Amino acid sequence: MNAPLSEESLRESEELYRFLVENTPDGFFIAEIPSGKLSFVNSKLCEIFGVSPEQAGEVSIWNGLSPEEHEIVSERIHKVIKDTTPSPRRYIYSMRRMDGTTFKGEVSLSNMMFREKMVIQGIVRDVTEQIRLQDQLRHAQKMEAIGTLAGGIAHEFNNLMQAVSGYTELLLLNTALDSPSKQKLEAIRKSTQRASELTRQILIFSQKVESKVLPVRLNHEVMRIFKLLKKTLPKMIEIKVSSDEHVRDIQADPALIGQILMNLSINARDAMPDGGTLFISTSDVFLDEQYYRNHPELKPGHYALLSISDTGCGMDKETKQHLFEPFYTTKGTGKGTGLGLAMVYGIVKEHGGHIVCYSESGMGTTFRIYLPVADPPKDIPELASEKYPGGTETILLADDEDFIRNSGKELLERFGYTVLIAADGEEALEIYRQKSDSIDLVMLDLLMPGMGGKKCLEEILAIHPAAKVLIASGYSQDKINTEAMAIGAAEFIGKPYQVGELLKIIRKVSDKHQV
Repeated sequence: MNAPLSEESLRESEELYRFLVENTPDGFFIAEIPSGKLSFVNSKLCEIFGVSPEQAGEVSIWNGLSPEEHEIVSERIHKVIKDTTPSPRRYIYSMRRMDGTTFKGEVSLSNMMFREKMVIQGIVRDVTEQIRLQDQLRHAQKMEAIGTLAGGIAHEFNNLMQAVSGYTELLLLNTALDSPSKQKLEAIRKSTQRASELTRQILIFSQKVESKVLPVRLNHEVMRIFKLLKKTLPKMIEIKVSSDEHVRDIQADPALIGQILMNLSINARDAMPDGGTLFISTSDVFLDEQYYRNHPELKPGHYALLSISDTGCGMDKETKQHLFEPFYTTKGTGKGTGLGLAMVYGIVKEHGGHIVCYSESGMGTTFRIYLPVADPPKDIPELASEKYPGGTETILLADDEDFIRNSGKELLERFGYTVLIAADGEEALEIYRQKSDSIDLVMLDLLMPGMGGKKCLEEILAIHPAAKVLIASGYSQDKINTEAMAIGAAEFIGKPYQVGELLKIIRKVSDKHQV
């Protein structure tokens, strides 16, 4: 009577063992030494490698490895055989399915006695997706670090440009219209404006500034980037531009439109390593109801069409399917982050537009971008006398940069203001405590050493809740600026600012709530 019970227990034990082995989420195998022939596999291993159980019995572990892994795996198997500890060794290999496709597999190897022979026991897990996500995380962390660094550089650069801009405008105000220096000073002023726009692009990249949407002449942006591309693209790439003079203005951030053009042009450059032609064109198009039915994300109406084409290697269907995915790249290590086209896609969608890619292997690539046109501009004449409005109020100007304090003081005094200056938050607060009754407006740089602008703002508002405080920073729309506005700052101005912009904001703040 005990014998049948023993057989039943063995059968139940074997069923339990098979259930566990066959339902584990990982592939399991036993391989003979030294041939590597598989003497046992579970169903998950067959699924991972795309083989039937019958086929698995006819292959070895070497069939599941990419050829470049054979030597290193052989060395590691010898180490496992000699290992006297039972703990498995884990490695990640490039592995190959029976259909030829590859994947990343995490393999745990250990030795064991099986049927009186030394064998290799292994567990295989497909970690391709896990590695892809880890790579994306590393990319994201790297981009965040680069963004933080870029934002800091842009902030310091904006401070330097503020000094150049401030002194240049002071010189312009003191220069006669017919002076030979007038034109040279205007050139310096325009250069500071272009430098400011460049730092805006850096700050947009580092997510330290929000996009600035306004009516933009697409043809103007194309020509601006064209001049830059002529200096930066290899000489064996010919650039051709065709601009429709009737194309309408678009409602966009010019810095971001420039980024679209640069990213797609760089993509075209990489597709033409031996040279070729880059075509950039603009045109005015009307999308009808038929187009809307096929592309419901776009409303019928007028659009500005920006087309960028190259005569490069083109793309296959697989590449096109993943084209706008972040971190997807067909370029080698160190040659691209896989973010360029993803950024283009995001910018186009942010502007309410649509992007289409046409490409075939060996036939080049064309990107067509449809951007909504801006509403017709309203002609509101600006009075010449309002260009540089002055005043007689007393302003406390706090900034840790000497040249910004000094140029700002001289500039504001030129337009009738009385100006007190402070080099940091502590000094500004002390001056305000002593002279709050006579100070009409405080202009604070937020990022000062010691007591920063935010803390100084809080202390000033604690003394006088109705105090008028204008905050300035090289970080436009940064989190700290938003917090300062929420605390009670009256207005914000981003560095580098122009004299007209500063004077108008000062008047706007000063004239608020005046009795």
